[in-house]
Amino acid sequence: MSVTCSARGGGAYSENQWYEPYVYQARNLSSGDGADVVMAGDSLTMYGLWDEFFDGVEVANRGIGSDTAEGFLNRVDTIVSERPRKVFLMIGTNDVSRDHATGDTVGYVRQTFEELHAQLPDAEIYLQSVLPRTSKYVGQVEELNSEYEALCEELGYVEWVDLYSFYCEADGTPKAELFATDGYHMSGKGYELRASQIRDLVEE
Repeated sequence: MSVTCSARGGGAYSENQWYEPYVYQARNLSSGDGADVVMAGDSLTMYGLWDEFFDGVEVANRGIGSDTAEGFLNRVDTIVSERPRKVFLMIGTNDVSRDHATGDTVGYVRQTFEELHAQLPDAEIYLQSVLPRTSKYVGQVEELNSEYEALCEELGYVEWVDLYSFYCEADGTPKAELFATDGYHMSGKGYELRASQIRDLVEE
């Protein structure tokens, strides 16, 4: 599958240095044994030690640093091939930072879910909210999360997981202890919190 569109902003997923090596491995070097759960998204997922957070659960990490909603759609086959029982997606922070139109981002995510549901009709699909970035992006992040929640309600087969409020101050900026010094990658405590918030969904 390959799609493109002319959105405002920059940073096409195909220009991402992380993309090809990770997608190549996921498509060609996996064992083929499958996984119970796929954790999917960008670097906020890639850096998580998910198989260590969730004992007794076979987890495939399909996070790629700097990925966007369009990039994820173009590698959805790497999730389908694992035949997981559950898929957890967090995507969109890089779309926000690159000023991609919210409608385009949501459109790519919609197509992703439609493809996942068609190929994995029995899988449970979860969309985790975009986490806060610096004050510059508060409005964009909150708009995208609102549109994501509405999409989940519309589709009916995707469960919305709202993590945003746990990670931000009252003004929408990141809680410092949960993020690295760059203000958008998570700290160790940030990963611990995320794992604790989704543990029951992963392990049930």
